[in-house]
Amino acid sequence: HNRQILERNLATVEDALGVKVKKGYSCGSREYHHCMERLANEQSAVDSERSDESSLSVALNATVVIETEQACRRGKLRNDGNFEVGAGMGLHQIRTVFNRYANRSSELILEQKKERDESEAFADRATYEFGLQRVYKVSTAPMVSYEEMSQALVHLLNKDEAEKSAIRNLLVGQTVGITGRGQTCHVADDGSVVVPYNFS
Repeated sequence: HNRQILERNLATVEDALGVKVKKGYSCGSREYHHCMERLANEQSAVDSERSDESSLSVALNATVVIETEQACRRGKLRNDGNFEVGAGMGLHQIRTVFNRYANRSSELILEQKKERDESEAFADRATYEFGLQRVYKVSTAPMVSYEEMSQALVHLLNKDEAEKSAIRNLLVGQTVGITGRGQTCHVADDGSVVVPYNFS
């Protein structure tokens, strides 16, 4: 029952703001449920005189991440182009954050897409050249960016033929994960070979 209420409130809030909304790590389930309920009620109260100012200047593929009120009193823009807002903020405050950062958000999201596409192209080349099952970006800490992943793959692809041949013999048929700095090469629980992006 609670799940249905949350889904209904979430749909109302996403419709009001014109973007996807998700719960951040610091926000507890209860605080998130209350936040969605309050924002949905706030929207219902103004529905009669609804304005579409919400999504006018927002990148449609941005996401709003709800963090706990203590962690986020004023909204901000994340490095990935998504918006971070506190669970205590109202719709008007959230829209103000949108309008303040909308253009930069669009730029960041486009940059991310370009970097992701580029790293996927290098991953496809490495998969083919070394006979790998696949290459993926490890999504747990330490985080690695798409740009760093590309850097690692270019480093691998630029090795001389003798080195490439040795690497191919070691990795053929394997799945390779690229992770952040500070890690050593290791085998993950799923059997994939994990290497830090700055390996030599």
